[in-house]
Amino acid sequence: MSEMPAIKPEILTELQREMGLQNCQDVVERAVLELSDRLWNLENQLKKHNLPEVQRIANSLIAISQQIGLTEFASVAQSLANSISHADQTTVRAIAARLLRVGEVSLFYALRFHDDFG
Repeated sequence: MSEMPAIKPEILTELQREMGLQNCQDVVERAVLELSDRLWNLENQLKKHNLPEVQRIANSLIAISQQIGLTEFASVAQSLANSISHADQTTVRAIAARLLRVGEVSLFYALRFHDDFG
């Protein structure tokens, strides 16, 4: 199943305007690395059935991804956090799997978009 990332280019434009090209690129790269690490941790916590930690990680994914304009990624992370609140294991697993797919393509896209844009 293929996922298409959604990105708000105006957020990257504003970051670049405020910080300069190199600093913006550094911020985007650090954010992508942080998101990648958190996705890995989320996957491990899912395997351990540690839903409170999965929810905490999902909330942090929302905040970081919004800062660099990854709207679809943030939306799926929000859906995951909401599904945990309802304690529906089937839904949690399905949304988490989608988050991992969206995450992979979104993080790659954010780096590539910034390279093409900058």
